[in-house]
Amino acid sequence: MADILDLDGFLDHLEGNSYGRLYDIWSGEVSGVGFPSLAGAAGEWQRHFRKLNVESGMPVLIPMRIGLSSVGILLGALQYGLFPVLVKPTTPVNLMCEIVENIGGGFLIATSATTPVFLERGYSALGDGFGDFHVLLAPAGYTPLEMHPPGLVGIPSSGSTGTPKVIIQPFSNLLRNASMHAAAVRLDASDTVVLNLPLNYSYGLVAGLLATLLVGAKGVLLDQQRVDIRRALDAFDATTCMGTPSNVLVNFPVDYLGKVKRLMVGGDVMRPRLASSLLDAMKDAEIFATYGLTEAGPRVATWRLEAERILHYRAIPLGVPLANVRLSLGENNRDGTCQELLIDTPTVMHGYLGDEAGTRAVLERPAGTLRTGDMFEERDGLLFFAGRLKRVIVRGGENIYPAFVEGVVMRFPDIEDVWVTGEAHEGLGQVPIAYLIARKLIDVRVLARELRRYLPSSHIPTKWEQVRVFPVNIRK
Repeated sequence: MADILDLDGFLDHLEGNSYGRLYDIWSGEVSGVGFPSLAGAAGEWQRHFRKLNVESGMPVLIPMRIGLSSVGILLGALQYGLFPVLVKPTTPVNLMCEIVENIGGGFLIATSATTPVFLERGYSALGDGFGDFHVLLAPAGYTPLEMHPPGLVGIPSSGSTGTPKVIIQPFSNLLRNASMHAAAVRLDASDTVVLNLPLNYSYGLVAGLLATLLVGAKGVLLDQQRVDIRRALDAFDATTCMGTPSNVLVNFPVDYLGKVKRLMVGGDVMRPRLASSLLDAMKDAEIFATYGLTEAGPRVATWRLEAERILHYRAIPLGVPLANVRLSLGENNRDGTCQELLIDTPTVMHGYLGDEAGTRAVLERPAGTLRTGDMFEERDGLLFFAGRLKRVIVRGGENIYPAFVEGVVMRFPDIEDVWVTGEAHEGLGQVPIAYLIARKLIDVRVLARELRRYLPSSHIPTKWEQVRVFPVNIRK
């Protein structure tokens, strides 16, 4: 695989590749396109942005459906010189509007179905629609935090302060990280990869989509919210699957996993019990536990599961760092048993949009050492995950920051204080629960229903307890 380190080289690669193919499964229908068609779709979107006289350097929010259309919009926005900010397609309208406000305006890509909702909130449509999509301009009065040079991508991540923030990554970094990942798991053009992870998450975008495109493999874009994954998989002889610890056995039948040659699991800590189950189901396959974070590009380290070490340590090691990545432990420690993981990688982020203090807190200097906030302990020269420095709930591989949820809950009348914390869950690892202090009895069913206007459903506490004072142990 040749080094492809910029957008122009990537588009040339797509145009010149006659073997690779992407299949888009939508509501059970299957359509496939060759890689040159992706470059063509990017060019069509570039011309559409030019026709609308969109100002280059401006941010544009793109809801990243797992499908061909999202790929074309993303590449076209980059080719035109916009700053694409990737969001979950099911993000509530109010939350999307809040993100637009926080980044200082710009544009938003909406479907024909959602466009009227945004128009009611003061957005304006630019020109005619393009297929099923419309380019909408944010309400007047917003001032962009900054104009961006071409080639940058923004990936939102709810900060621990409760304010949505955007991680800025050069697209060249994402390409390089995808190449590093593909080499680590030995992905090549003979593979067929199931692309079922959200494309607004760096793991699904980089380790899934971009890695598949770079090596010239076949990819199957599969949105599990709309398609029965078990039925869809019957149509393809896939070699490679991806998942998180909480969903891999739910999404993929054990008998199907037994047929593939490679499985990549990331996004959260893998427990020994799951690792052993996967090894039993996939006796002739390679199973990789992956570690990373969006700020790092995202992929950092990979470990191929080995039954003997799992049995010995009863834990999964961090694994081998990718090429040109250096891992070390910081001087800070917790209880004298573990230390914070530090990362030096050529694909480290530029920083957090509009948050210099937050950037300096995790990056010593531009392109310097990245503080992860993850604590590890060392045993026999191997690193094992031991917890997180900051308050965070990991639900099925998705980071939920309690302070962000609390900030939304506190907007509602009669609530004096709230504390959101995580509770162990057999399938998801953790789920959010909440303690409320209020002036009167709160109907939590009504509150939860209202919260769905502002928060993803995964962020809404599964249990509520109204108390006079917080239990003494919950803040520990």
